[in-house]
Amino acid sequence: MEVTVEGTDISPEEVSHQYGWFTIGESKRSGHERQRNNPAAHNGTDRAQGQGSMRHSADSSAKKLGRRLARQSVASNLPRLPNGLTKVIFRPLGGLRILESCGQLGIFQLIRDAAGLTLAESSEDCMLLNFKQHTILVATHSAVRVERYLNIKELTYGENKIAITSYVATPDGSGKGVIQGVPKHLSDADILANHQHPRNPPICGVRRMGAQSQTVLILFNGERVPRWISFGGGMIRCCLYKKKYEVCSLCGQLGHRRDVCPDPKNARCRGCGVANPPETHSCEPECALCANAAGNRNANI
Repeated sequence: MEVTVEGTDISPEEVSHQYGWFTIGESKRSGHERQRNNPAAHNGTDRAQGQGSMRHSADSSAKKLGRRLARQSVASNLPRLPNGLTKVIFRPLGGLRILESCGQLGIFQLIRDAAGLTLAESSEDCMLLNFKQHTILVATHSAVRVERYLNIKELTYGENKIAITSYVATPDGSGKGVIQGVPKHLSDADILANHQHPRNPPICGVRRMGAQSQTVLILFNGERVPRWISFGGGMIRCCLYKKKYEVCSLCGQLGHRRDVCPDPKNARCRGCGVANPPETHSCEPECALCANAAGNRNANI
């Protein structure tokens, strides 16, 4: 069937963009034709794009490798504990290696003896050893036993007295905020008193980030962390706490701190990792995770 439309006949060459028509696939064909007509420009563009992609891929790979190494260094492969339990963390001075001859059950018995508890009294508590971080975890639902565990200052192993520190781990489902510039003379009770304000969200605890530190960690009831809080009659900035991987300043290994280092006699330079460096040692620092030069923000993970 033929249909005749009145108008002016035009040639196929006249049907183009400037006459208000768009030919499907024309841009693709013209692009291929430009590549064939000017292969040098095409190769140069692809080469530049390829180099940029390679650099981006290398940076991404380095970041992923660093994160994976950090996770593996502190990964403890501990079983998942029930929600609602209060977790007490113990750090024995010198790490868990000094208690290896006791065995796991023997270490658990040392904890019970130091807390003045019998096996029947603590039968509902869960004790775990973290050999990565050289810590002991005790989880319980009893506030009375939590106080007993926190009062432990040393473990008696034969004729040896092993100093130990303890603290309560972050409760499940609580947000972490950090405030700075808190005077050193303020105790935890003073910090809680300064935080009491109707505009502030409820908190479940505070902890100073070091004996001589002016930075304080605040645990909020709930996962929401406010940007500003009322403290001491004024408004101060509250930053979201970012998890940091522990690095021993003695042996240079990841996953534990200096006070629980299992090999304190084998000191290493934190910059380059040289064993037992002399006092006159100088080096170019490298990242402990990815081995890139320290301070190179483009290579940070």
